[in-house]
Amino acid sequence: DSWGEIHGHPDDFERFSSRPFLEQVLPQLKFEFKRPLALELGCGTGPGACFLAERGFRVDAVDLIPTAIDIARRIAVERNLYIHYEVVDVTKIPLSGIRYDVIVDSYCLQGIVLDAGRRSVFAAVRAG
Repeated sequence: DSWGEIHGHPDDFERFSSRPFLEQVLPQLKFEFKRPLALELGCGTGPGACFLAERGFRVDAVDLIPTAIDIARRIAVERNLYIHYEVVDVTKIPLSGIRYDVIVDSYCLQGIVLDAGRRSVFAAVRAG
């Protein structure tokens, strides 16, 4: 199956996999700033990023699939949301020094099977 055949169903946009977790956990968190900064790893077409942005987060979101990022950008514009999307291999995230208040893994890390890749991702998460 192609990526689009598996993930290209806009009817499920609001029912993304990490939504129940985010709905449970986010109200319990206290942030220093009114608009906390979030990073989503493996954002796909952007439902999690939109969810966070609609709740006042500034959002950076990355995915390996250019088609997913194109769709995510279009949906964000349609919803009048500013989300910084980038096509990125999460095993090659630069250690930029940006401090995130929340980092969300949208079932991205489970696909990284080599230890070197996992070390790289966790180093970037610790740096952020």
